[in-house]
Amino acid sequence: MKRSFTLIELLVVIAIIAILAGMLLPALNRARDKAKEITCTNNDKQLGLAYAQYSDNSDGFMPFTDTIKNNQQVLSEKTFLSLQLAPYVGASVNESDTANLGRIKNFECPLLNTYVAGTDRKKFVCGKWPNGMAHAMPKTGTSGIKISNGKALSSKIIIMCDLSGSMRNSIVFRPAPLNWYSSGSFKKERTGVHSSGNGVLFGDGHAATVSSSHWMNGSSLNPSAFLLDRPYREDDTDFGGITK
Repeated sequence: MKRSFTLIELLVVIAIIAILAGMLLPALNRARDKAKEITCTNNDKQLGLAYAQYSDNSDGFMPFTDTIKNNQQVLSEKTFLSLQLAPYVGASVNESDTANLGRIKNFECPLLNTYVAGTDRKKFVCGKWPNGMAHAMPKTGTSGIKISNGKALSSKIIIMCDLSGSMRNSIVFRPAPLNWYSSGSFKKERTGVHSSGNGVLFGDGHAATVSSSHWMNGSSLNPSAFLLDRPYREDDTDFGGITK
């Protein structure tokens, strides 16, 4: 005689499956996020190579733009940072494609959602914050910086993932070259989008996930993590006359 499952038995099986799924899904989500974190770090490593090649072809200078306004650079500017680095990451940018102008995958963090601006529908071109203090002279912002003049470059942030969780359709410089210390972007509660911190490209070209303690002193920003020409964790009472 053929035996069928009873309703109770089916409910028990369904309950067991639900319990197993509940146990496995968090692990799968963690594995997925870890894979995205690795992709982000690899993107940073590729950008590190691009910076090195750009510097070699530019008498040792970092990419520089003089069109920063309110810590941002709009997509239409020809000196857009990602446009300068595009040839060194094997990317071609079609300047007639206004929806994606300047967008290079290496600048995106897979842990951040793609942001679409309100009216112009331009996708964000960057999931990372370039350090304006590494791309233009402090205080003046009128010229580029020679990477060879840097100190403790293995600790100096060149680019880091966006701490706010969303990006506008522009590259945002945090800290900015002119008004670097007053930025409200660095807050104690913004610990990073990676599992144990945030994705960072350092001045010596290496990339890693680091905790917020690297760029914060408790609840305050640690300026020496961004100033290329000063030792890391130097007493910040005097930073060359820069006004805090």
